[in-house]
Amino acid sequence: MPARMLAAAMPASLRAAQPFSSSGLVRHRLGRHSSGSIGLRSSSSRSSSRLLAASASSSSTTTATTTSVHVSFAIQRSLNFGEALLVCGSNESLGAWEPHRALALNWSDGDVWRGSIEVQRGEEVRFKIVTSYDNNTSFGWDDGEDTVFRAPTGPCEEIAVVADGRSTTVLADDACLAMSGDEADGGSVGAGGVNPHGSFWASEGRWSGGEVRIMSANEHPHEVDGRWDVAGLSGPALALVEGDRENKNWKSKIELVAGLVRNLEENDNIAEINETLALCSIYLQWVSTGTIRCAEDGGHWRPNHVALASRDVFVSGERRLMNPPVDDVGLVRRMQPWLPSFAAEFTCSVPMTRIRDIAHRNDIPGDLKKEIKHTLQNKLHRNAGPEDLVATEALLGRVLAEEGNYSPDFVSEFRTFHAELKEFFNAGGTFELAGKVDPVVRHSSEGAADTLDRMWRARDSLEADGEGDGSLGGGTGGKVFELLRAITDVRSLILGKLAAPLLEYKDPEHIGHGKDQQVIDPFGEGIDERQRLRLAELGLERYAFVLLARVQGLVEAADGGGNSPPEVWSALAEATSLGLRHVGLSGFRPDECREAAAELAAAEAARGGEEGTAGALRVRAAAERAQRVVEEYTDAAVAALGPAATRLGAALGVPDTTARVFAEADVRAGVPFQLSRTLQTLHQAATALAGGDGFEVVVPGAAAGVLRQAPTLEVFEAEEKEAPSTKPTVLLVDAVTGDEELAGRGGNLSGIVLRRQQLPHLSHLAVRARQEGVVLVTASTVAAVDAVAALVGCEVSLDASAAGTTVEVLPEGTALGDASTVGNGASAGAAAAAAADSAVLAQQLEVLPLEAVTTANGGAKAAACAELARLAAQPDCTFAAPTGVCLPFGSLELADADADAGLASAVGAVEVALEGGNIEALDAACDAARAAAAASAAALPEPLLAEVLGAFPADSRVVVRSSANVEDLAGLSGAGLYDSVYDVALGSTEALRGAIGVVWGSLYTRRAALARRAAGLPEASAWMAVLIQPLLAADTSFVLHTHDPTGRAADAVCAEVAVGLGETLACAANSGSAWRLLARKDGGGVDTLSFANFSEALRVDAARGVVTETVAYQDEPLTASAEARVTLGERLAAAGAALESHFGAPQDVEGAVVDGVVHVVQSRPQPGVVVVATAA
Repeated sequence: MPARMLAAAMPASLRAAQPFSSSGLVRHRLGRHSSGSIGLRSSSSRSSSRLLAASASSSSTTTATTTSVHVSFAIQRSLNFGEALLVCGSNESLGAWEPHRALALNWSDGDVWRGSIEVQRGEEVRFKIVTSYDNNTSFGWDDGEDTVFRAPTGPCEEIAVVADGRSTTVLADDACLAMSGDEADGGSVGAGGVNPHGSFWASEGRWSGGEVRIMSANEHPHEVDGRWDVAGLSGPALALVEGDRENKNWKSKIELVAGLVRNLEENDNIAEINETLALCSIYLQWVSTGTIRCAEDGGHWRPNHVALASRDVFVSGERRLMNPPVDDVGLVRRMQPWLPSFAAEFTCSVPMTRIRDIAHRNDIPGDLKKEIKHTLQNKLHRNAGPEDLVATEALLGRVLAEEGNYSPDFVSEFRTFHAELKEFFNAGGTFELAGKVDPVVRHSSEGAADTLDRMWRARDSLEADGEGDGSLGGGTGGKVFELLRAITDVRSLILGKLAAPLLEYKDPEHIGHGKDQQVIDPFGEGIDERQRLRLAELGLERYAFVLLARVQGLVEAADGGGNSPPEVWSALAEATSLGLRHVGLSGFRPDECREAAAELAAAEAARGGEEGTAGALRVRAAAERAQRVVEEYTDAAVAALGPAATRLGAALGVPDTTARVFAEADVRAGVPFQLSRTLQTLHQAATALAGGDGFEVVVPGAAAGVLRQAPTLEVFEAEEKEAPSTKPTVLLVDAVTGDEELAGRGGNLSGIVLRRQQLPHLSHLAVRARQEGVVLVTASTVAAVDAVAALVGCEVSLDASAAGTTVEVLPEGTALGDASTVGNGASAGAAAAAAADSAVLAQQLEVLPLEAVTTANGGAKAAACAELARLAAQPDCTFAAPTGVCLPFGSLELADADADAGLASAVGAVEVALEGGNIEALDAACDAARAAAAASAAALPEPLLAEVLGAFPADSRVVVRSSANVEDLAGLSGAGLYDSVYDVALGSTEALRGAIGVVWGSLYTRRAALARRAAGLPEASAWMAVLIQPLLAADTSFVLHTHDPTGRAADAVCAEVAVGLGETLACAANSGSAWRLLARKDGGGVDTLSFANFSEALRVDAARGVVTETVAYQDEPLTASAEARVTLGERLAAAGAALESHFGAPQDVEGAVVDGVVHVVQSRPQPGVVVVATAA
């Protein structure tokens, strides 16, 4: 799983750790390096760094909101043990060139050294990387010149310095480039900076092709230096590299891309499609900005040939956009802005004749005439390329610098040509592009004209405002939001026009040679109009970035803490909602973006009317949902672009830093990056108001051990097998699926800190953690994650309770205790062994009615369901329960004997593999056992299955549930260990046979076998019954613990509730939170501890079965109504109290609410609880 993007929306390998300022959560012991010495290698590299300057423009309409800029350093360097890395420079925080006082960087995974400082706006900073030896007694300075940058005076909030020993790059937060006016200088920000307000092209500061030669004779190069290393390449990457070597000029490079994209029309392999689109978009950008140079090839290709090739790419791309799931991170949209225009004036046989007339004027000096003729006129008419726009602007700059020396008519004509050339390169600014499509969009729908007029008025008003009053709630903030709303609506209108597919497009028989055939668009305009529409919506999206950056600056100036004035909360919520609309309009999870935006707006509108902390909790839940969208987008974009840029860059000789930071720079230039900043501010404010400390306690307790980190529990287990630890472990883990077992995991796991993945507190994984005695918390904020990460490698204590969470370094000399297995495996094994010994096996294949099921013949789960049905039948019962039928213990073995499927030998092989500790053999044996189970189910006699069908109404949908003799026991819950199959249609027996085979086979998964092994239970004593019950069309589902597992209240039940079926709650694979209610059993009140924010719900549709729906929480009663939450909480408390009393112990209960009726579908002993209730 890719590393999650946090506040700065950059991968963990480049993201600088943020300082952690909250008190009470993490305390460092002085004098000890937080990372210890893990991961240090023996090699050392001190290569020179090259000079790069991060420049940023200031603007009369954009003001800085703070006096300083945050500068973070991420330096990749392998050092010897005992060495350290410093940044020493001119700033006082860098030691003022005294290495003893320099900034000491902290080591992190990947040999990346990190640190940060604050510098004053406008300050020039010079620095060098220094290696410290022998505890700062001697120093080694990197070779080469100082690295220099000037902190911008505009709204930039962060500068990142990234170095790898070969080069140093300074990346500025793209907010510093959010200037007002199309004349703003975009500057050059590292390898991928972009001026979001202007165009994509080289004239906006994107040129990286070096100095363009101004020539007085035909001295254009026919060769270009380059590298074309095809080693290890295949597919589209190989085609691009080989094609680039053979195709020197711009036209042929675009044709190369055209061929690759056109071939995708016959390809249905999503991975290959996305790889090709990613590579082509990167390649076109590098060609257009001079990173990959063009050269003449001796041919004569007027610009119309380039335009026709561009049209071919554009049309193929637009067709691909008709299939959004393939392109959900905008790979086609990233490609389209780097194409030149194919408007009619550029596809005619002799386009751009004005430059010829200029070159033959008699009122300009001869030297200038030659330069124009050879640098521009002849070059454009032979082999047009991106360098021509750069050369034109260089010559025009010279002319304007001495404008008085030239005739006004010449200057005017040269300006006009420059404007025409910008049109050819599609290098216009945001509102220039929008203006070109205004007439088409204005008449596209009712109200479109009003929307466009609103945008123009808002733009004019904001520009007239100048620096404004700088207030969020006053004139400036209002005008920024008015324009942000307007451009969002206009972009939606444009995309409505673009939504219709192309009706017809025929490629020219020979591009550049044959007759130009008409391209037809559904709304009557030519395909060139469609290109202008696409560029306009892309420009408006980028301008939304500008306005979101400005909102963030205004918010920070107004103080974004939990006690901020109402206008801060309102601004954050609306800015996020509008930003999410833009992400959805770009094609990334549009339904989720729409609903997340709507709920965030509704949550903020209702916040003031909620009692206590409920309003802040709802806003926090909505913000967390939105954060997931941003993180998912960022992870997807980096996964698509990062490896492709690195691979292509290495093959084509692109500077390493340019290729490596391509994906990060691309992400930082987009709306999701600004959303990450806004959402972090909103989430921190809501958390502060709700009284949180940045952690959520899932399983309380105290743990101690060496703090380690891993992307998943599976990776941690693999590391343990390779090099077992001798001390207990507290693990910082990136993500979990919810299917992991903790018993036998290794590493003496005593505690888990989950990195910002929301986890239902009563999920299967949480249940297993309680059972095994493993403390489990979620670090829910960036600050909390960074605070814990800073202690990796240290011996720490983790203390989690209802009062809060602390993670601190243990004092030296504190004993962690002897290595031992954490949990209650012995007691679990005893319980399981007792259950196995008492199992009663069927003597013939039969179907038992639910009332005939006991623990001995059908397992604790099925027996509990039978008891629930009996309770529900009583007149005074407060809940309902489903009925059903059961295939008892021994049915699998009888069916196997009839089918001769070989189950017994496969189970024996499982036992042998477990004894030998051979995982490969275990997997093979488990596969064989599951295959035997499936074959046995397929051979079940038809009369038996007909009896099952006869127990339910015709065309029913059922749940086929597991009920093993080694689950739902006191001390061994086995939560989620065995499979159940939802939504089995009883229209025929085939689906039923398949579901029964899945349930039987789940007894023999690797994790089930290992869990039984950890519990000391032989394979031969594990049995599986099959429970079949009606599928409830749940409006909501719940998991209920009758004894509050977090320790908040001993007399209360804790319930988690989610929309739709309960699989959402049981599994941790889908991140999100539930409505969490704490309800007193004596009717003493209901507290709302959290609001639901799962993105999707599983609903039962009468015709389609189980379907996935995007949840609109603003329409859900439990979100919108405190009364609804109290009512449900009281009903669940009553049901829980009754079940606890009946079964004589705290219960773990699962159920659903259907049409207002509470249904209980499962009740088992609550794991990890020593309190035993008195039976009634």
